Amino acid sequence: MELINKIKKDKFAFTAFIILCVLYLVILFADFIAPYSNYYSNRDMAYAPPSKIYTIDENGKFSLPYTYNYIRSNYKSIILASNFTGHFTANNGGWTRKNSNHLQFDFTDKQGKSYALKLESSGDVKRVHMLDIEDWDTYYQSEGYNYTYNNYIDYTSYTIGLPETINITLSQGNNQIISNTIKFDLSEITNEEFDISKNNLSFSTFIEIDNGYRVDISRVAYSANKNASASVVISKGEKKLVTIGAAADVNDIPSVNLGAFSDFDIDDYETDKTNAKNAFVKLDIIGKIQLQGKLSDARKFADYLEEADDNDNSESNFKSYINQANSLTDINLFYNGNSVKQADVKFEAFVDYSWNGVEYWTAEPVLYFFDGSSYSTFEAFFREKDFENTIDTFEELIDDFAELFDEDFEW
Repeated sequence: MELINKIKKDKFAFTAFIILCVLYLVILFADFIAPYSNYYSNRDMAYAPPSKIYTIDENGKFSLPYTYNYIRSNYKSIILASNFTGHFTANNGGWTRKNSNHLQFDFTDKQGKSYALKLESSGDVKRVHMLDIEDWDTYYQSEGYNYTYNNYIDYTSYTIGLPETINITLSQGNNQIISNTIKFDLSEITNEEFDISKNNLSFSTFIEIDNGYRVDISRVAYSANKNASASVVISKGEKKLVTIGAAADVNDIPSVNLGAFSDFDIDDYETDKTNAKNAFVKLDIIGKIQLQGKLSDARKFADYLEEADDNDNSESNFKSYINQANSLTDINLFYNGNSVKQADVKFEAFVDYSWNGVEYWTAEPVLYFFDGSSYSTFEAFFREKDFENTIDTFEELIDDFAELFDEDFEW
């Protein structure tokens, strides 16, 4: 007892005594605390969470400490468009199926009009890993007073067979309402595990509607950590409504496969250096109005705008960051496809509101014409008399496009 009293009086000795007692307890219960040897490992359970220790059984009664076992099953699912076949017909709230070499659904709308939705694939096929899914379930079994608790983990890896061509059509009788053809350049896909930092991708798609509208995405191309480009044309008959073209040099994109996008978190990847430089964008509206320009450094541009927003209560700082952002852009307005520049587009600082004597600033794009005039908003300029016919024509075409779905599809 004298020894124990001396230990109690000395804080350091008492702390060491407690630690020593804990270590001896760990030794006594070593088989329970560490049931596996230091040579044992299970790579299939590398990402399994720590096992919880339970002392209450499924009947709510106290029991000896126990944990759940982990039982893992690995599956691989390969999804091929060519395997999705059958001719399905809607009938009395259900579907009837007939054998077919493609996938088709026949149905009617509220007016009794009959429709057919068909999907067909053709050409070569390349396999691409899409995502992995873990499904956890917990079960227990009892035999007398003995309980067995198991965590079942079903790990499924999904891979799709990407066809060279996919064709989707919607028809009413013999009239084809919508058709969509998608083409992939499979030569760009070199392995099953697609990684956006290492692999290239390009595809095109063409959508045609029976009232004359067409959407032609002639090419979307991405070259790993080098460049990306896209071209889109929306037209009606022979009239081009909107033409959009864009391209940029890209760099420092982190290693990410398609499966990561099933549970994507940007914070999990090193993107501090990811950037797009020498970006070029062109917008053409009905051949009458063109906006065309370059952005030398997208990351710096975004950073300057963010800094401006963070300093919106300081006029000098806000304007300084806006001017730095403007220095990275060269955007111009053209008329009728002419190469003569009519105006520059820049961000301009304006007072947004005041609060307790402090002015808060915002920025908007402004058109600066070479005759010295300027317009603080695009709407103010394009509502001028010279553009009324162009804008009215464009709006009528867009309204016509939207009404297609109200008239032809009444579910």
